[in-house]
Amino acid sequence: MDDAALGGELISAYVDLHGTVPLLVQQGYLLPTWAKGPETRVLAIGKGKESQGAAATVLKRNCRLLVISPAGRLATFATKGYLPLWEFDLSDRLHNEVCVSFAYILAVLTRLGLILNPEQEVLEAIAKMQQQKHTLQVNSPLLRNLVILLAGQMMDSWTTFFGAVQLLPVARRWKTQINKPARSPANFEEIPSHLTVLPQV
Repeated sequence: MDDAALGGELISAYVDLHGTVPLLVQQGYLLPTWAKGPETRVLAIGKGKESQGAAATVLKRNCRLLVISPAGRLATFATKGYLPLWEFDLSDRLHNEVCVSFAYILAVLTRLGLILNPEQEVLEAIAKMQQQKHTLQVNSPLLRNLVILLAGQMMDSWTTFFGAVQLLPVARRWKTQINKPARSPANFEEIPSHLTVLPQV
């Protein structure tokens, strides 16, 4: 799963709690059979040929399409086809595609009125990250730096991350961060969640 799709998974988990319509993350070239007609809105996100192929399928199904992409195949496809395009820049190393795709999709869903305005939650999250950043820097005192302490525990080991329901994409994100930047083995597992609905007697 690429970073753009992972951002979509995180948004899907958020929409499950705060949205008014279902949100499905679909990878590859194909769409579900039921996805057709203008009542279906599709956000094509990414920059590769898979995203371009999926966008072409969306147009054949006569769905409403918005392209969210950095410079690449998909953005070029949207420009040539005069499609709605929201282009972002990934040249800055601080611009993480997971975070960028999450933020752009969140903005789109808010403007469409498909989720409640998340402004207060976003501001609270930013404030908490601002508070934490002083203890997460390289030159932070070792005993207070949770990043360094956690990394030390993961050295020379196979790490498994567990997540349930809305936190499953978070577990996947942790796993990919260990696999890619750290180049170390890791996996994630889902904690089963059961909901039993009993009929009225």
